[in-house]
Amino acid sequence: MLSIIRHEAMYYFKNKAELIEIYCFIMTIFLLFSFGLRSALTVNFELSLASLWLAMAIVSALGASSLYERDRSAGRLELYQLLPASLESIALGKWLAFYLALIVPLLLVIPLFGLFFHQEGLMQLAVGLGFGAFDMSLITCFSAAMMAGGGRGSALLSLISLPLMVPVMVFGTAYCRQPDLIDQSLLFLGAYGLLLLPLMAIASASSIRAAN
Repeated sequence: MLSIIRHEAMYYFKNKAELIEIYCFIMTIFLLFSFGLRSALTVNFELSLASLWLAMAIVSALGASSLYERDRSAGRLELYQLLPASLESIALGKWLAFYLALIVPLLLVIPLFGLFFHQEGLMQLAVGLGFGAFDMSLITCFSAAMMAGGGRGSALLSLISLPLMVPVMVFGTAYCRQPDLIDQSLLFLGAYGLLLLPLMAIASASSIRAAN
């Protein structure tokens, strides 16, 4: 697992342009939504909040789109099945490297975006997006493994991630609107992520086995 994390970290280190492009993409989405409507403060707050969650979902999907595809192109999916490590640990290693390289740096600057529209809820916004991004990254990594393992025409399998994303968006935006830092919405996001973590590893391992 550690070797997989190290390998993925080296990939992201050598391909900084890919990360910068994704970071610029989320900033563009947020700024367009935030300053698109400036007439009403309430409407602007709702749009800005929705734009952050939408951008986080899109960025997570874009970042994970090539997570297993580059392995399939290089023939590493077959190699993974010959390694002494379990496929579940390999899937967890790839997800963890993806989360640390792409999602965590993004979460560190999210509160700065919040200064544009909601100065009093920056901590709550960062916590909510942190839990939501955790869940979204698991969903998109699972979808990426299915697309790589499904072979030709498997891009349709990415539609499976859409219904799994809906609860995250609903409870995430609901949490960010509430004044309390801990409520039922946040507890749901945490429990949902704990449920998705083992399911992602098992399903991704199954997709890697089906890649032959």
